[in-house]
Formats: sequence, C-alpha cells, structure tokens
Amino acid sequence: VAISEGADTTAEAPAGMTGEVVTLDQIAAGTSSLEGRDLVLQGIEVAAAMGTEAFWVDLPNQQPFLIKMAGDAVMPVQAGDVLDVAGQIRTMSDSVVAAWKASGAISENQEAEALFAQSFLEARTVRPAQQ
Repeated sequence: VAISEGADTTAEAPAGMTGEVVTLDQIAAGTSSLEGRDLVLQGIEVAAAMGTEAFWVDLPNQQPFLIKMAGDAVMPVQAGDVLDVAGQIRTMSDSVVAAWKASGAISENQEAEALFAQSFLEARTVRPAQQ
C-alpha cells in the first residue's frame, strides 16, 4: 500500500489503488490545485448515475461533482452505492462532452448536464468501498 509523498493526510489508499487520499471537502475547496495528480476518494456515495459511464456525488457544500469512469473502471452504479475511486481531476470542456457523446458514454439529452460540471474526476479504478 503506497502513501503519496506530500499528502496532507496519513490515510492509506485502499489495496490496489495508488494516489493521494483526498476528501470531498478538499474537492469542494477547489480542484485547480488537485488537477493532474493521482487521487483516491474513499467511501463516496453515488448521488445519481449519468449515462452508463458517469455519476454524480454530493460535495459537503451541497454542490454536485462528476466522476467519469474510464476503460476497465466502467461498472454499473446507482444512487446509494458507496465506492472507492482512483483517478485524476480534469477540466470539463465542450470537446470532452462531445467525445463522451460520440463514444456513447452519455446521451444527447445528458450533454447539458455534463457541461454543468466545471471539472470532473476521470476514474481509472472504481469498486465497492472496502469497510
């Protein structure tokens, strides 16, 4: 189990996940300083699914935050699921949403919903939370 250097927390990433363990509070405080870093979120609850490859979580400040599953990380999720997620925060853009729509990850009707997000976590690992 790896602990990232320079992490503000002593929490260890779950087995098989690498990255700096961060909280939803840290994401709510702003994502710009977290972009491009390998991050792990533990025990996050799905607020709502969006399409077949993305879902929303509620931040402590009541703002929604989007997580997009990528590659082998894609799995069915539904509201109430509690997950561990590892990936990197990315900036949302029209071209990102267009690529998601073209790949079938989201429908045309979900385009505006996806664009609501200013940033998102591109998850390379998603699994049920380990207790």
